[in-house]
Amino acid sequence: GLKLDYYIKRTNLSSTNFLLEGDYAIGNVPLTHLYHAYPNAPTKDEILQRFSVAGRRSFETMYFGEFFSDQLVTFQVKHSLRRFYFSERFKPELVLISRHALGNMRNPEEHIGLPFNTLEQLYNESGFELNKLIFGFGLSFAYRYGFYNLPQFEDNISFKFTFYAKF
Repeated sequence: GLKLDYYIKRTNLSSTNFLLEGDYAIGNVPLTHLYHAYPNAPTKDEILQRFSVAGRRSFETMYFGEFFSDQLVTFQVKHSLRRFYFSERFKPELVLISRHALGNMRNPEEHIGLPFNTLEQLYNESGFELNKLIFGFGLSFAYRYGFYNLPQFEDNISFKFTFYAKF
């Protein structure tokens, strides 16, 4: 695996973070040990049933066990705007997020018994976080689009808590 993380902090107090990560499995690897692009959506029917805590670098609209790859590349961009100042105690932060994944599996027929997809087309999700609303908690919203867009609109949406503590 290889991970490149580049962070730009600007003088106007905004910042941009680029994260490029590549993984490559060699040999006969069981499905449970292959790469999965950090999914973070429980397999529930309703949006509010999938409400949970958002990860810092996970794909919020990707369901657990949905995709596996033995070759995987992910690219994520997070742009944090300058915090809004309403009062000394209330300074929320808006973060724009775009995540993408592309993968491959050389021998998917060798992994039987568990249905899964591979990421041979580009997986896309974008959204935003409204962080530090109260006691480090905030809200996250993401939308899945592109080739892996699901037929039901609400299945492409993620709505979750965020938590960023600063000590």
